[in-house]
Amino acid sequence: MNNIKKYIPNTLSILRIIVTPLVFIFGINKNYIGLIVIAILISITDYFDGFFARKWHVESEFGAKLDSIGDKALGISLLSMLMTTTYGDLLKYSLILEILISITSIIFFMKNKIANSILIGKLKTWFLFITLGITSLSVFYSMFGKAAIILSIITIVLEIMTLIGYILFGLRLDPTKIPEEEYDLFYELIEPIITTDEYQKRKNYPHHINESAYEHMLKVAYDCFKIGKMFHLDYKTLTVAGILHDFYPDIWQGNKEKKPLFERHGFTHAKTAVENSWKFYPNLMNEKLEGIMITHMFPLNIKPPTSQEGWMLTIIDKIDSFGFIMHPFALYKIMTNKDYLKERESILSKVKKRVAKRLKLLNK
Repeated sequence: MNNIKKYIPNTLSILRIIVTPLVFIFGINKNYIGLIVIAILISITDYFDGFFARKWHVESEFGAKLDSIGDKALGISLLSMLMTTTYGDLLKYSLILEILISITSIIFFMKNKIANSILIGKLKTWFLFITLGITSLSVFYSMFGKAAIILSIITIVLEIMTLIGYILFGLRLDPTKIPEEEYDLFYELIEPIITTDEYQKRKNYPHHINESAYEHMLKVAYDCFKIGKMFHLDYKTLTVAGILHDFYPDIWQGNKEKKPLFERHGFTHAKTAVENSWKFYPNLMNEKLEGIMITHMFPLNIKPPTSQEGWMLTIIDKIDSFGFIMHPFALYKIMTNKDYLKERESILSKVKKRVAKRLKLLNK
């Protein structure tokens, strides 16, 4: 039985690839009931191939590639057949984005030899197939039309975020160990900030469901450092912006004070983080750094970023914050790229140890 188990997840993925021609046959013949059935079967098999692989500990690179190929082949074929329906106008944008996501995935697989999967990509896939199913139903029942449009918009947003996520993770993946001098440079940039008593307090500031403000800012800062260097941006300023972007003065989680919508944390903390940073680190702050930090919550902050570094912090913060939306954290570990996370956690662990050692020396 154990020998059979290891083949079941891959068989489900292969099944999704095999039925792809049926999508074109049903679509050309306008057999939308058949397309609905396929969309439902796809969703079921997409869930269970991953579920069984993890449960029976038979995950493999080959299986990850099959799963990705199956999802993309069926998604693109269904989009091609349904975008001409009454409520399928928005699906043409989804088709373009799915093709771009597929191309990006292939490019980075060829570069890194790793079939990376990210959580938001899985969420996007689920929404895509639900959207395709509802769009198929709208052919027979117009009452599903509005739902099809709303789901299409949500799917497009998730596809854009997935494309950005694949680009970021793909560029960051490096099968070799990070050079020690690179780690030293990162630490050198953030040391004047994170070793202070005021910053250390952020370890006790709950930020997201699964992390403190300190942990979140450290992750964002490291990603800003890596990506900023890669794109030849002002990575030093970007790294400092990352380590200070959520340096707000007071704990916000658990605060039951009722405030008007636009005075709540999400809309105001970028500004308060800037003000607090000027208060505690005036020698490090400057106009450019303030501009990068104060727009990082766009679009909640109406003013968009005005620099490449500002847009980079905004995007990286959104990607790194997404893990808390799909709690429990176990899902994040399973579905996000393990290789990069392992590398990043190793670096962050070194930073935390060095901070602890530095603080101990300062207290002597």
